Amino acid sequence: MRVRQSSEMALVAPAPETPTITTGTRTTMAMSKRPPAFNAKLLDSLTLPQTVDVSFDLPVKDTTSEYDVHEMLGRGSTSVVYACTRKEAGTVVGEEARSNTLESTDRTSRATKTEVAPAVAPRNNFALKIFSKHMLDPVQRRKVLQEIAVMRTFAKAHGRKYVVELMDAYQDNDRVVLILERVQGGDLFDRISSMDHYSEQSAMRCMREIFNGLHFLHTHGVVHRDIKPENILLLNRNDDFHIKIADFGESATVRYGQTISETVGTLPYMSPEVTLAIPYSYPVDVWSAGVVCFAILSGELPFDSTASFAP
Repeated sequence: MRVRQSSEMALVAPAPETPTITTGTRTTMAMSKRPPAFNAKLLDSLTLPQTVDVSFDLPVKDTTSEYDVHEMLGRGSTSVVYACTRKEAGTVVGEEARSNTLESTDRTSRATKTEVAPAVAPRNNFALKIFSKHMLDPVQRRKVLQEIAVMRTFAKAHGRKYVVELMDAYQDNDRVVLILERVQGGDLFDRISSMDHYSEQSAMRCMREIFNGLHFLHTHGVVHRDIKPENILLLNRNDDFHIKIADFGESATVRYGQTISETVGTLPYMSPEVTLAIPYSYPVDVWSAGVVCFAILSGELPFDSTASFAP
């Protein structure tokens, strides 16, 4: 895979139409070009608005008054992600306090609780994900709200160590802003690229973590629908195994016995059911994880992404 397989287009490109699918070619993995440095001019309008967009039931905040924004970490068709740090120097935010922040503001005394979590970024380091409102059509707006709702369901869940945590969600005049947990190890795509491929023993350990993460999602009624190396983050650069699942923009909540049939995701990792719009549920994530396993072991994709499962 010489280029990343993405379910989103570049930020400057027009928004994709439903269904959200991307294609790719079967090639070997290689290191991708890193995103450009942070441009402070992009945040000029991150200030308190005079009016609030009523389509987003989110509080209004001023990002630049609470966070120092640093380099760009990535971008998509409607969002861009930056590294950021909380302005209060030395603040350490406990995991329980961060969870409560999503639901209540009357427990701020817990915000200084220290929690030891090996291999995770310092607690005042976060990722800032910005959605540009004017680039969101009604379907994309629904997906942003769905992503926020899904991540909030994990706030107090046991086993949430397998997913990137949502610390806060708010809006300003032009943007919806998510403050996310930041991990330091990069994504699985870059790790495979740098190693060419994993050994069988290493792949087994990594896949065990991925399947534990999927079990957590499915136990809480969430199907991710876009499992791929780019959406699997490693805790630090010296750890090839411990992961967090990220990017819930294509996720959906599914009750036991319920099915859905929307065609979304990234084509090389999509199951036949998703491709053919046959009603599906949690097992489609297991299929995608199987494709990831193949990529981990070989450094290649198992299928020609231009091929179709249709007869």
